[in-house]
Amino acid sequence: MSRSGAWRLLLSAIVVAALAACAQPLVPRDHFYRLNAVGQVPAFRDPPLVGTVTVSPLRADGLVSQRPVLFSHRDEPLELRQYNYHYWVEPPPILLQRQLIDHLRAANVATTVASPDLRGAAGCRVLGSVRRFERIVGPEPSRIAVELDLILVRAGDAAELLSTTLRADMQAGDERMESVILAFDAAVTRLFNQFVAELRQIPTRCGPARRES
Repeated sequence: MSRSGAWRLLLSAIVVAALAACAQPLVPRDHFYRLNAVGQVPAFRDPPLVGTVTVSPLRADGLVSQRPVLFSHRDEPLELRQYNYHYWVEPPPILLQRQLIDHLRAANVATTVASPDLRGAAGCRVLGSVRRFERIVGPEPSRIAVELDLILVRAGDAAELLSTTLRADMQAGDERMESVILAFDAAVTRLFNQFVAELRQIPTRCGPARRES
């Protein structure tokens, strides 16, 4: 083979390799989502809980405690799966804790609402766990299933003032992930509003946080 023929063969190989590289599908980028469950929050004129209330991170087990957005199929309700490129900005237990703090503050539920990082012990504590936090896909429009256990405990005597299980089933506007996240947000807002309504039925004095010297 002549030198010019060899150069043409090499050039052809380079062009073929470049075209093959261009033909490769782009790797999907990661997407990260947060909630904004402090939209329409009815606020109390006077807080039903007088004193300081802290909200602990919610408990969650297994996949529910991890950052990937979860989904299941209607025809396979017992199988839970994770998306590969769609994540919450924080694990759901932390995400929901911070959203609940903001929600309770916006609703003026207590004199002070804080995280347990506040030094000392609060008069009351909100504890809870996440049972479900997933998208349900199928032949019909996607739905969002959220289920939470929330408990209000008075720190002084460990009295359980409220224990409730809250469930929401919300339909997404369409199949875009943006619409799915908005449906998550609406479901969480509905549950937090229900929790606030239940707190209204048990006005109590929680007392101030006891600060360490």
